[in-house]
Amino acid sequence: NENKVLRNEKRKRLVDLKVKNSIADRFISTSVIFRQFLLLIILVSFSFAKDIKVSAYVDRTKVTTEDIITFTVEVEGTTDFPNVPTPGGADFVVISGPSQSSSIQIINGAMTASKTVKWRLAPTRTGKLEIKPVIFKYRRKTYGTNPIVITVTDKGKTIAPGQRSRPTQDSKQKSVRSKTDSELYLKAVPSKTTVYRGEEIDVSFDLYYKNVKTFSRKKLPDAQGFWMEEFPTTSNPAVATEVINGIVYKKASIQRLAFFQLRQVSLQ
Repeated sequence: NENKVLRNEKRKRLVDLKVKNSIADRFISTSVIFRQFLLLIILVSFSFAKDIKVSAYVDRTKVTTEDIITFTVEVEGTTDFPNVPTPGGADFVVISGPSQSSSIQIINGAMTASKTVKWRLAPTRTGKLEIKPVIFKYRRKTYGTNPIVITVTDKGKTIAPGQRSRPTQDSKQKSVRSKTDSELYLKAVPSKTTVYRGEEIDVSFDLYYKNVKTFSRKKLPDAQGFWMEEFPTTSNPAVATEVINGIVYKKASIQRLAFFQLRQVSLQ
């Protein structure tokens, strides 16, 4: 009788365990389906975003007649990517492309989606050539890239320093004091350009670079006629990307200073 009771108890425990496992499996399955459904909703809502961001850049803007340029168009802001046409014009011929890649990331609940399309182009002559804007329509709106000017010389010839053209920059980029193809830019961005005595001016020093691994701050700027204070800095500043004159750079804000005018002078 005791053995029979023990066998019945074991059977009951096994049945209870199977029921619990079945409930757990159903819960896990429901949870997975819910997460997939939530991700689908996010993707659909993201694909209906009103505006997209379109940019174009090249790997260099000074080449010879035997060099090849990599021309890239990047589209951000949607998962329903539009078709990007091949760049036109008689100044360049397409050697290869388009090659396409896309990525979707969810970081801290925010989704970022991007698509890049690349071509390899060869110049057809010397001189200042232009990669024409790439224009396309997306959801009844017309989008386009900016034209990019490429300086092409004969093979073996270099551009004399006195013949280098000054890069054309908008007001946001006036403080960049380097050549177009420089590996490094340093730009001082003031919060305002006109102040009253005693009023605060915040200046951010942004480093634009291609292949810089480390950096250090050696000397703060001279600011005669101003009281200067430092904002806290970090050894690992946030890095973004920005296109300047058709070249893509990494951008890091490496220093931020506050200036207070003591007497009527200009801050340079």
